[in-house]
Amino acid sequence: MSSPPGSTSDSQRYASHVREILDRVADLEAQVQDHRTAPRGSPLTRAPIVAVIALIFGAVVAWDVFTLTRKPEPLPPSAAQSSLQVSVMVVTQAVEAYREAHGTLPASMDELGLPPGAEGVLQYRRRGENFDVTGAMGPTRVRFRSEEGPLSLLKQLGPPDGGAP
Repeated sequence: MSSPPGSTSDSQRYASHVREILDRVADLEAQVQDHRTAPRGSPLTRAPIVAVIALIFGAVVAWDVFTLTRKPEPLPPSAAQSSLQVSVMVVTQAVEAYREAHGTLPASMDELGLPPGAEGVLQYRRRGENFDVTGAMGPTRVRFRSEEGPLSLLKQLGPPDGGAP
């Protein structure tokens, strides 16, 4: 083991420095222990975090209100007419399939098993052995009469390329 420096005053200074170092180590360990055991506040009690959360929440609420109050843009007339024509064709095919399966026309569209909501845009009317299917979306109207046959609906569609037949 090494001995402290030769003179007594050097020995005292050496011991003093070692004591100061040990005291500083003890102080640092106490600070670390105090830091570990100190009660921490909830993260939500910190003002900047609460402000950011409130700001994000407000933006989300404002966006939801904006999107819920905004009305969808109406379909262009050509798109509305095409949509109605396809819908009328689907209902017409469902009515004809029902007639083949049951030997009679359905009393209402409910018997066809179509998804709900079709009744709001499309209407079915039984007329003896014939039927009408009409559709309306805004000013656009499409009508199918069973006595005129499926070609009448195809004529309403027009040529496939939009040009002359």
